[in-house]
Amino acid sequence: MKYIYFLVSIFISNIVLAQPDLDFQTTQGGWTTGTLSKSYTSVGTPATNVNVSLGGTTTGLQSNSPQAFSRGLQLAVNHTSNTACVTTTITFSPVVQGLTFRLLNVDRGAANSTNYDFIDQVTVSGMNGAASVTPTISASGTAGNYSSISGNTVTGTGDAPASASDPGNQVTFSGIVTEITITYCNNAAQTIANPGAQTITIEDLSWSAPLPVHVISFQGKVIGNQVALAWETAWEQNNDYFEVQRSNDAHEFVSVGRVAAVGQSDSRQVYSLLDQEPLTGTGYYRLKQVDRGIDQLVTYSKIIALILDDVIPTLAVIENPVEGEVIPIAFRNIEPHQLTLQTASGLVVPYRITNESATRAVLTPIQRLSPGLYLLSGQQGANRLTAKIVVL
Repeated sequence: MKYIYFLVSIFISNIVLAQPDLDFQTTQGGWTTGTLSKSYTSVGTPATNVNVSLGGTTTGLQSNSPQAFSRGLQLAVNHTSNTACVTTTITFSPVVQGLTFRLLNVDRGAANSTNYDFIDQVTVSGMNGAASVTPTISASGTAGNYSSISGNTVTGTGDAPASASDPGNQVTFSGIVTEITITYCNNAAQTIANPGAQTITIEDLSWSAPLPVHVISFQGKVIGNQVALAWETAWEQNNDYFEVQRSNDAHEFVSVGRVAAVGQSDSRQVYSLLDQEPLTGTGYYRLKQVDRGIDQLVTYSKIIALILDDVIPTLAVIENPVEGEVIPIAFRNIEPHQLTLQTASGLVVPYRITNESATRAVLTPIQRLSPGLYLLSGQQGANRLTAKIVVL
């Protein structure tokens, strides 16, 4: 039994509690009591620059507020109006992902006759560049006993415990954010014109590393006998290039082309590439994204499928005139083994065919062709294709 206890003791002694990326009490000297803004340079993992500023009815802040303590940044207000609000704006550059924190002590003041001294109401919203993003807010522990959640707004419904034991309301932004706002007001249901003193705390912030590139769309469209591919990114970090890849079975892919990336961007970027020799039938496409740097890490997009049966059939002789021994051809949406080679007078010329790719082949006549004009033809549905060949 002592041996088991010893192992447990070792295990517990080696537990390291996760530290927040921004600790309002200690990070870069901590928050100065009573000030309305602070800028943090290169903090957290991954490192980012964070600016925190308070606006709105800041005259309602008490003399010792904002103030940092062990759990976060405390806002204590004593507004003279029941419609007053204080807004905390936090910006991140570069962007962060998976931002999370808690709101502590969002509650309702003690009863005064049939009314209450105050009703805390906190609304949290975010931005990714010009796009709005909405967090997920949930009640932790007993928080649901004294606050209610509607969308991205938390409203006090009863007396909360002391902040030291308050489990708070968890706020999570699962995607990328460049800015968040935390608006702290009295609820509109408050009927006391001059509400009592009230306090909430914005807990210390934590975030995770965003993916180097966030592809928000990847689409393809058949245009005539070509395929136009387009994709958009919401942000990019250390992005080197994209490679468009194509497959006929969604397993083995070959490169169609490469597009250089912007590299660093917090805003939406649009890219495109034209596949001039698409496969017939069903073609599968994906993006290969490659990072800059020694490691050149690679990620792949989702696979998209395009039906290419409606691609216009084509047939062409790549080199013309020819010497008469071999005839290189390019084709699309036509079976090359069913092509007919004839003289100008209609005499069929036998040949062998060797496919070089899905859209290219080489015809080798059984006998060397005599100089003159020849016709290579084939049928695809209602389409009759003919290519003229001049033999020197």
